[in-house]
Amino acid sequence: MILHIVCLSPFLKQYINLIRQNFEKDRHVFAIVDKKRKGIAFEEDKNIKWFESKLKFFSLLSLIIRAEKIILHGAGAKNVARILSLSKKFIEKTYWVMWGADFYFPETQPEWRKSFLSKIKHCITFIEGDFEYAIKNYNMSARMYECVMYGSSYETETNLDEKEIEKFLTNKNKTIKILAGNSAAKTNNHFEIYQKLSKFSDENIEIISILSYGADENYVNETISYGKRIFKDKFKPILNFMNFNDYVEFLKNMDIGIFATDRQQALGNIGILLKFGKKVYLKSNAFHYKFFKQKGMEVFEFEKITEMNFEDFCYLKVDVAINNKRVFENYFSIENCVNQWRKIFEN
Repeated sequence: MILHIVCLSPFLKQYINLIRQNFEKDRHVFAIVDKKRKGIAFEEDKNIKWFESKLKFFSLLSLIIRAEKIILHGAGAKNVARILSLSKKFIEKTYWVMWGADFYFPETQPEWRKSFLSKIKHCITFIEGDFEYAIKNYNMSARMYECVMYGSSYETETNLDEKEIEKFLTNKNKTIKILAGNSAAKTNNHFEIYQKLSKFSDENIEIISILSYGADENYVNETISYGKRIFKDKFKPILNFMNFNDYVEFLKNMDIGIFATDRQQALGNIGILLKFGKKVYLKSNAFHYKFFKQKGMEVFEFEKITEMNFEDFCYLKVDVAINNKRVFENYFSIENCVNQWRKIFEN
């Protein structure tokens, strides 16, 4: 049995479906270590188990003992780390899917997580810079397994073909919709984005930020207040959690995505936007910026917005957008994703 220990995310349902459709269903058990939330619903069955309370962690230990491999999707749960640290055997069969929040900014990470990560022997990511960063900062002795991880989340019912992308890009009489950040997490650097865009406040734009999850209410309120102060009614905070299909439809209608994170974050959002032929700005020091460039996709430097006029800020060549779509869909295809996971499961 392969045990997946997961937290809730908008892409979890697509990942579970990917595994069930391409691998032996009964071999994979999903332990959801999170509170049930409206908008992300999973019916519990014999292979999907909820662990909302500490009392249920005794049952999780039983699954961990029985598992031949453990796929740990993010290292955010302290109780899970404690259980896995009980035995060297548990650690040796644990494959950590690297989420940026787990390991970036080591000086801010709790001691229990630093200790736990130093023991990990198997790391799953497709960004080599992330792996090297973790090795260096947590004194790890581990192996990297290249995998697009949640590649299935980029396979959407909604799509834009190349002719639709061209039509969208050449439409000059529209409000430019700009997605600023992917969540309410402070690592999105919302204020920095708003400051950079403030010079465009008189243009025909909408500034949209997803603030439905990822931070406390005080930060959300401060972010809304700051955005409204600069952009007034052009600032559109999203405060309700959307299901996956609605969220994809929402991304389809964006023109530009800006993700000013200093670490790997928002890969699902970035990927879908590139697939839809949108213009994406990232910080040039971020490892995922370098990854997309190395793969042959054109993403743009957030830092250079300061030097741009509004036309240059918005403009994206049609052939660049279409190339981004083609390169992205090839690397993040379901076929490639399944093949990479198969190597990990059968290793």
